[in-house]
Amino acid sequence: MKNPGFPKGWDEKRVSGLLAHYETQSGEESSLKTKPSRSIPSRP
Repeated sequence: MKNPGFPKGWDEKRVSGLLAHYETQSGEESSLKTKPSRSIPSRP
């Protein structure tokens, strides 16, 4: 049975896998992905 609540190409199994991935990350791993890189110079 298809669930119309998921975007095309997504299903409950894929969403569950994605959630499991992010739920098992440490706080440090998670924050590294949300902080901007300092190696990119700012625009004048």
